[in-house]
Amino acid sequence: MPPTNQYVTDVASLNEIVGNDHAVSELRKFASDIEAGAKRRPMLIYGPSGTGKTASAHALAAEFKWNIVELSASDYRDKETIEKVLVAPSNSRTLFGRRNVIILDEIDELAPRFDKGANAAITKLIHESKSPMLLIANDKWDRNISFLRGLVDDVRFAKVPDDVLRVSLSGLSDREKLGLTKNVIDAIVKRSSGDVRSAFIDAFALAGSNDEAADIIGLRDRDADIFSTLDKIFSTYTIYASQSARSALSDDVQPEMMVNWMEENIPKRYTYVKDNSSAFDALARSTIFLSRATRSQNYGYWRYANLLMSSGVALAKRNYPNTARKYAFPRIIKELSVSKERRGMDRQIAIKMQRGIHESVSVITKEHLPLFSAMVRAAEKNGEDAAVVNFFESRYNLSEKEIKWLEKPA
Repeated sequence: MPPTNQYVTDVASLNEIVGNDHAVSELRKFASDIEAGAKRRPMLIYGPSGTGKTASAHALAAEFKWNIVELSASDYRDKETIEKVLVAPSNSRTLFGRRNVIILDEIDELAPRFDKGANAAITKLIHESKSPMLLIANDKWDRNISFLRGLVDDVRFAKVPDDVLRVSLSGLSDREKLGLTKNVIDAIVKRSSGDVRSAFIDAFALAGSNDEAADIIGLRDRDADIFSTLDKIFSTYTIYASQSARSALSDDVQPEMMVNWMEENIPKRYTYVKDNSSAFDALARSTIFLSRATRSQNYGYWRYANLLMSSGVALAKRNYPNTARKYAFPRIIKELSVSKERRGMDRQIAIKMQRGIHESVSVITKEHLPLFSAMVRAAEKNGEDAAVVNFFESRYNLSEKEIKWLEKPA
């Protein structure tokens, strides 16, 4: 019997990854493009724990016969380590001609412990690497990895549906002769909550057991569903219950993201003006502590922010909240998703223009690009395309695609 932790991660092909067919397809396309000679940005693989992110990165390397150069959370924390271990393989192949692939695992978990030069070293590596790069995180919107936005493409892994996981466990039981009964498989699926890794570990632990043996594995502490957490915060009148609800989400939902969810949904629950006002006051105070945490790099302030956005909002009401309205996904996240392509390309162009303009990327994006965009559109209207293309190519080294992009209105 293989060790349970290795069974999930040491897979020879992406065909062995359970569920997430779309994500697997995106990873294959990423690798195929690179093998065909295309230039691809690093791929950020993100999603809940246990859904196969790291396993997929290893499987992709195995399937395309790439040599893995990997750093995990215990390995890289500083600029020196990143440069010493990754720079050489990022620009070379193995002795036998195999392509290297750079894998940075748990990057969002480690980012708070980076030294001051680590972010810059990773950013430089992304710009200069000739080898494919895979970065793995739980939440792509995590504040700790905001420096990656605009530099990477991303693919999402979701929790595996119960019916898919049930079929997979049944097949595993047959292949490995585990002798799992239908009731045991159902119990494992129920306990796993879409976590493939924990389901496979449970399967090996319960191999050959009868139905009653399923009780030996207690129901694991799972990250509470965001909607049930909001329900508890909005409906409770006690500090303990509301803070417990928020704490249940601390691993998967960062405080900044929770602020977005609360901001979007407070008006849907608190229909009385005073309750609404008091709740937003508590939420606003929580953002003060979040800002202090960011500026001082002292994340002990998070506990005060969490208390205000949970208990503060819960105790702000004097009337029982409206339970008829459905929760809404934060609009700001939808807007960021829609504008992702534009922000990424604008940043790419602004970085090239920095050498000639000598302004920050943000200033170039906000103030200069709209002017250049108007210039390109005017030139196209007046039949002066060639002169404008020549100007941008020679002065800023922009590609034809990037110049074409400037034609689009902001």
